[in-house]
Amino acid sequence: MKPKPLNFEDTISRLKDEIQQIEEELYEIKKDEKLFRREDIINLYKYKLLWRKTEVQTMITLIKNVKQRIKSACEFYLRYKDKPELLFEEKRKYRATLAHLFGDDKNTSRYNKWLFELIFKDVLEEEKKE
Repeated sequence: MKPKPLNFEDTISRLKDEIQQIEEELYEIKKDEKLFRREDIINLYKYKLLWRKTEVQTMITLIKNVKQRIKSACEFYLRYKDKPELLFEEKRKYRATLAHLFGDDKNTSRYNKWLFELIFKDVLEEEKKE
């Protein structure tokens, strides 16, 4: 996959369009239900549409959740980027690691790389597996 900026809005928009289409199909089924009197077939189709609508709504919720987590990770990175002292001061759990890895080293580019890899390690580890 090529590197590119995140854009969840396109995906959410497509999913919302799919929900709209499902709702339109459900509306048509309700109109046709009285005409055809084939409740068993119509109910099966209706069930499948409702199931798909639930799946799509779940995907939208997951995307919004991932978006919020990415935003939080970016805010964390931006808060502590170029500021190992602030991270050392505010986040106790990283004190030993910072002292061990950097000591008195003032090389912020090395620190920033470490910080980025710490924050996005789950994503970066997944990339290495593939």
